Amino acid sequence: MPGVRPFMASGADRRVHDLEADRNGVQRDSVGFYVKGGTTFDVSRTFTADAAVGWITRSYQDPTLPKISGLTIDGSLTWLASALTTVRLTALTNVDESTLVGVADGFTREVSLQVDHAFRRWLIATGRFTYANDDYVGSPRDDNRYAASALLTYKLTPEVWLKAEYRHEWLRSNQPGNDYDADVFLLGVRLAR
Repeated sequence: MPGVRPFMASGADRRVHDLEADRNGVQRDSVGFYVKGGTTFDVSRTFTADAAVGWITRSYQDPTLPKISGLTIDGSLTWLASALTTVRLTALTNVDESTLVGVADGFTREVSLQVDHAFRRWLIATGRFTYANDDYVGSPRDDNRYAASALLTYKLTPEVWLKAEYRHEWLRSNQPGNDYDADVFLLGVRLAR
């Protein structure tokens, strides 16, 4: 079918830490493997999408840490609303390292909505909202994270970009004492060659 491009991907990795055991005496070195398949779609000139479903597994050197395996769902939908505005919806699944006692890693499932608008070719505003769920394997802890941000990019030259970002983050956990709210201000310079 025109505009449809299926794909398959697989990979393996090994995580080796500098110290044989962490501060709790746990050996966190691990071996991981994933496989996924999906497709990209060019729905029209203004809509593009991709979606992939897969399986990920990770085994740990320390026998006290449970093996992690589970379904991954990744995808994105991009809408070119106009020549100046782009709307992007993305979904990602990751397995992230943890330092919690008795917890191997955490499954992170994240959904993000981002809108980019170019006032000029050299001045771009970005608004983003992100929701993520962290499911800690080996623990009843379950966290919901949220972030709302506004970013302004000024392209001084094609090689030098100035960036300013304000982000409000909040986390709500099912375990008491882990909730937080944070305001983040970032200023940066991007140098590209």
